[in-house]
Amino acid sequence: MKWIIYGNLSQETEMKNDVIKLCSVTYNKDSKGVMRETVTESEPIMAEIKSAGADEWFQGGRNGLNPEYTFIINRLEYNSEETVIFNDVKYSVYRTYIKGDRIELHCQKRKGA
Repeated sequence: MKWIIYGNLSQETEMKNDVIKLCSVTYNKDSKGVMRETVTESEPIMAEIKSAGADEWFQGGRNGLNPEYTFIINRLEYNSEETVIFNDVKYSVYRTYIKGDRIELHCQKRKGA
């Protein structure tokens, strides 16, 4: 596995590098015709992690969201997964933003998970 680290980190940006997993969900019918959910976790990947800023937190709250983290990963590692696992906690992706060869995953803690 090859890790690619971009740029320099400083205290001003309040970012850190850590490991996350992405989760994809598929639905299939079983032998009785009942839809079953299958969750597949990716291999661990490196991400730059930063807390949601005050402006994003405030604007998100006005729209029923609870922004918590932004995970920045290599764009090629993302396949529209809707869930990120960080420190054994599941987060829902509510917005993405592409920046060159990286993508920002803006996330909130999953309710009921």
